[in-house]
Amino acid sequence: MFAVKTEQQLETGPEAAQVIGGTPNMGQQKNVNLANSLCNEIAVRTIQLFIRHVSLLRPLAKGGRVRLQADFQHLENALKIICPHLADLGRPYRLLKSVASVIVLSPEEIVAGQTPDSSIPHSTILLMLFAFAGLELASPHQNTSWSLPKISAWLDEHQGEGERLDLIAGALQKYENLVRQKNSINYDPVYPVISQYLERALKEI
Repeated sequence: MFAVKTEQQLETGPEAAQVIGGTPNMGQQKNVNLANSLCNEIAVRTIQLFIRHVSLLRPLAKGGRVRLQADFQHLENALKIICPHLADLGRPYRLLKSVASVIVLSPEEIVAGQTPDSSIPHSTILLMLFAFAGLELASPHQNTSWSLPKISAWLDEHQGEGERLDLIAGALQKYENLVRQKNSINYDPVYPVISQYLERALKEI
């Protein structure tokens, strides 16, 4: 699709051919702008999918988090090959840097660092917090028996925070029911952190 989209929009006349030295003419400049735009689109989508899969990854021990943080830097370096001015992407770049900085923190530290104008959406923070939980506190896609490709497709189709938070709330509700059915008073240690942050997120959307 990338190749087709590029071919459809490129200037193909002789005046648009590459010239060594000199000032680009209108056709050449259009092709440069198009190539830059498409490279930016690739970078943004790559960041989006990388963050998504990071947020769904579990279990994730401390060592894995440290290695994952290094992967963020590797990805940034790779993207700079096609998008040298990565910071110009704005919010997607800030999201990449922000998640890289919190991935090694504790649940309490992650939540404490979030503000209403943070680069990381509330739903992404909440999905990341499930990685600290035991098996009984299932992630939203596990709660609905969805595969990773299915939850990824669902997230593509449901961009609104409200819908995503509702999906997360459903997973918490099922876990709460499970604990009550066992007549237990013992909740997963990360459950209160997720529950309280969800309440906060719902108030801020």
